[in-house]
Amino acid sequence: PLRGASIGIIGVGHVGTWVQHFAERLGMRTVLNDPPLLEATGSAVFRPLEEALAADIVTLHVPLERGGPHPTAGMIGEEQFEMMRDGVVFINTSRGGVVDHGALTRAVRRGRTGAVVLDVWPDEPDVDPVLVACADIATPHIAGHSYDGKLLGSVMVFEAFCSWLGRETCLTYTDLLPNMRLEISIRPSGCTPLQCINGIISTAFDIDADDKMMRRMARLRDKKRRQAFASYRASYHPRREFPAWHVDRSALDAEVVRVIDALGFS
Repeated sequence: PLRGASIGIIGVGHVGTWVQHFAERLGMRTVLNDPPLLEATGSAVFRPLEEALAADIVTLHVPLERGGPHPTAGMIGEEQFEMMRDGVVFINTSRGGVVDHGALTRAVRRGRTGAVVLDVWPDEPDVDPVLVACADIATPHIAGHSYDGKLLGSVMVFEAFCSWLGRETCLTYTDLLPNMRLEISIRPSGCTPLQCINGIISTAFDIDADDKMMRRMARLRDKKRRQAFASYRASYHPRREFPAWHVDRSALDAEVVRVIDALGFS
């Protein structure tokens, strides 16, 4: 259960802001860390890194910067893992290079982490099988690979090109969405609210399938592993985002409805 848990969000740009939005709607306490935004705004809402690292869940949403005033390459290393509480849930969906993966592997082996979720990897597509084995959930850099996300990105490129040409655009993102209704119906008898929520989410996005594929790829030899990783991302199936799914709420517990509404299900 997430209500009342704390989440340290490191990097509060576009994605980090959405994570904050969802987390707060789920009743979580957010601890935000973003030094460039702190400099730009002076807002006390942005907290020191050590405060974000002390949360129950730590999630990274920073760009990979090797220089400048706020470098992020290797920013999470031995010292930072020592700052985290025992049993921390550590999530990285930003860039593989922001984490010292030797330090992460040692933290996992010492039992410091409660769970590790990795979507990004150093030296992609040359993924380290040892690192994959250390993750509780491992996915092949597909967090942003939803059908909706790729379509919206394509429309943004089209709009920028039209602007460069000095022409009006006659195309919108919603015009291009598939005209199909995706439905989820869960029978809640005999399951807890948390099990119902997991059932709804798993119907919309079977993350276990991506995890299993990642582990199969990690067992391949070097060249085949690299080829498989690149091929899987290039031909990724058309996963839809939560608002595309309509959930039958007629028999659902009020807590289940609250959570799925917070997550954006229709």
